[in-house]
Amino acid sequence: MKLQRPPSVKNWLSLVGSIIALTALFMIVFHFIVTSILSEQAVYLGLVTYILLPSVMIVGLLFILAGMLLKLRKERREGVRSAAGWPKLDLDKPRLRNAFFIFVVGSALLRPSCCSRQL
Repeated sequence: MKLQRPPSVKNWLSLVGSIIALTALFMIVFHFIVTSILSEQAVYLGLVTYILLPSVMIVGLLFILAGMLLKLRKERREGVRSAAGWPKLDLDKPRLRNAFFIFVVGSALLRPSCCSRQL
């Protein structure tokens, strides 16, 4: 089964957003590795890694969303109906069922520590 992007993502604004978001993600991983390898602590490198780059990545993700919304609005204005509707979650298919359970278990195990505090 070949994975395909939805047609609403195929525009320039979404492409620029995905380039920004992926570049920021790779920079975060790179800075995290550099910070863990350095014996001396680089104070400002942590600031860039944990504050600046995640906000750049969020801006890139917002560009993707804006490109999708603009393309969908343009298609509605022109009267073009897309054949794709909401995705179907059919848990009878083993591949989808496995992906769903991996997502649920992964989300439960990797929840932020702020949510696991007891009241």
